[in-house]
Amino acid sequence: MGDLTNTVSGLDNQVHELRSRGYIFEPAWETQVSDLQSQWDERHQEAQTLLRRERRTLESTLRTVEDAVERAARNYSLVDSADNGVNALERRARDAQRRVEGTYDQTAKEISQLHAEIARAHSLLELLDGASFRLYPDEHGYRVSKADWQPKGNEPIEGLLFLTDSRLIFEQRQEVATKKFLFVTTEKKMVQELLWHAPVGGVEVLEMEDQKRFMRRNKELLVLRLEGGEGPPEITINLKEGTNEEWRRLLQRARDGGLSRPEEMVVTGESTSEVSSAPEPASIPTECPNCDAPLPTFYQGMHQVTCEYCGTTVSVE
Repeated sequence: MGDLTNTVSGLDNQVHELRSRGYIFEPAWETQVSDLQSQWDERHQEAQTLLRRERRTLESTLRTVEDAVERAARNYSLVDSADNGVNALERRARDAQRRVEGTYDQTAKEISQLHAEIARAHSLLELLDGASFRLYPDEHGYRVSKADWQPKGNEPIEGLLFLTDSRLIFEQRQEVATKKFLFVTTEKKMVQELLWHAPVGGVEVLEMEDQKRFMRRNKELLVLRLEGGEGPPEITINLKEGTNEEWRRLLQRARDGGLSRPEEMVVTGESTSEVSSAPEPASIPTECPNCDAPLPTFYQGMHQVTCEYCGTTVSVE
């Protein structure tokens, strides 16, 4: 109960820090924190009251069992009876613990879940701060997973798979051997490099495979088609965190523009819980303003496109 009290009391500051660093998603967090703090105050008081009552009952029974054990120490014929008394007391103590925990179990689960979500967002921002690339001015990070990219015919490349409201991004973060002696690595260096990215509207899940392997970590493989970005047209990713199904839903949500809807975001600044107003819909050009040729497809998340005929760069307004 003490751990939960410390956890729930720190949620306010953690959410405030995330907002101040530009994390705009999950606008319901502020309300959830307030509700959970109120719930925990009530549940904690109920649990403390029940705990004191259960303790008094158990302490009374304990004295009886202690007397039985002392008598059994002098008269071995009473050992079985004393043993039964000890076992019964243990069962009653476990039942009492379950009853006390039952008064706040659901609230504790909700606190732990929210705390985990906030911690995940904090980890995302830390990894973005240390990334080899920078987000667009109006781009916001949403999720990240350790992953291996498996280029055809080459060794897997370790790195991080980032999902933002605009792009799917893979950055290599991998220690590679620079010197070996008798097949033993003696020197390494960290390689950190942006390898490919694509607008979320141009990402399509082609195949999912969950490889079950005996005595080894299962593989969560995603085969994706990438259009409109910089990188190969088809890639295979082995997720190290999260599942195929979870990431399929995230990618579909991003592809449909679900991460860019006003109800999904908050305005950061002095009022960290103010829900953003609906932005004006972007004007998507279909013809080049320079030569009137048809432009390539604009995908959700793209900021500009280059005319294939005259080379003019056209931005979304």
